[in-house]
Amino acid sequence: MTGHGSNEDGSNTEWEAVHAALMSIARRRGALDAEEARLLRRAEDVQIWLRFGMVSPLDYLERKLGYAPHTANERLRVASALADLPEMERALETGELCFSAVRELTRVATEDGEAAWITWAAGKSVREIEQKVATHDPGDLPTDLGKPVEAQSHRVSIELPPETYARWRQAIAILSDEHGRRLDLPSFVGALLDAALDQKVADGDLGRARYQIAITRCAECRQATQEGGGVQVAIGPDALACASCDAVEIGSIDGDGPDGQLATQTIPPRIRRFVMHRDGRKCRVPGCRSAKHLDVHHLHHREHGGDHEPSLLVTMCGSCHAAHHRGDLIVRGTAQDLVVERPNDPDVRARRSHVGSPTRGEREDAKLALVTLGFTPALARDALARVPDVPARSLE
Repeated sequence: MTGHGSNEDGSNTEWEAVHAALMSIARRRGALDAEEARLLRRAEDVQIWLRFGMVSPLDYLERKLGYAPHTANERLRVASALADLPEMERALETGELCFSAVRELTRVATEDGEAAWITWAAGKSVREIEQKVATHDPGDLPTDLGKPVEAQSHRVSIELPPETYARWRQAIAILSDEHGRRLDLPSFVGALLDAALDQKVADGDLGRARYQIAITRCAECRQATQEGGGVQVAIGPDALACASCDAVEIGSIDGDGPDGQLATQTIPPRIRRFVMHRDGRKCRVPGCRSAKHLDVHHLHHREHGGDHEPSLLVTMCGSCHAAHHRGDLIVRGTAQDLVVERPNDPDVRARRSHVGSPTRGEREDAKLALVTLGFTPALARDALARVPDVPARSLE
């Protein structure tokens, strides 16, 4: 008995026919896209939209060709760009490149470099092309050093049924009470994700860090990224510093195999166990009662020479730890004499407003003090700039 769509000798026929038909459609679609691009350029030359009493070519594409506004704009942009990229237009027409690939490549390719981009894009997915284009400017070649991709917020919109929304609000109340403050939405979602991603840590496993991370830096743009469900997401230096405080480092993943070194913890397990027990296995930030999702934080940041001296290590929950590295929470001193301040607290601002404006020397001393305590210069400047009587320009 043979399988579905197979000959008696076991060779497949049906899947090959289906594949050939689909590829034929793709080639014909590419040819139509190239023809449409040429006609769109002619349509702009004759101002075809005016013949229909319309206000713009976008109006014409929406009403007559059925394109959504963004799609119409992209079709016009690509058509215009292809006028100077004849090789890329031919690649589209012959099916060598699909329209989605051409749409991305026209953001960077010029007549001098189009051949290099076409060669580079062969066999690449649209996602790979998007990622490459995002790190290059118009006129660059694919072999040129890329620019960093800025870390940015990502919008997620959800619609919840009534019973789920009720649990959502209940969870906000519970987690806000646990952290001793009303959590904003990003902090709340972060706490939920920590709960989902954290592994159960047994009493005898307190030496194990919560995170096992591979610090990935693009060889071209030097941007740090974090893997999330198969997607590399650009992260900022504050997020990288937060994760690097207390992690299992597995080394470089850029080579053909492991770099030969065993995975190592940022903080030695015996020291981490000591700090966790000393701090009662809960966050040390006053007002926060969280005993979950705990990290060990370096009061003297590692990039400024901080080591694993227990008196300069303190237990913090993930939410407070992230707030510190963002500059929203100042944590300084020692584990025995911990000082925590919230620069955005209105009461803190009010107290500072009664003291009088600091001199430039005092501002510089304050900035230096924060750097000594582990802040990067940028975070120190940002934290001080949040205080009304310390203008940002004075901290340059």
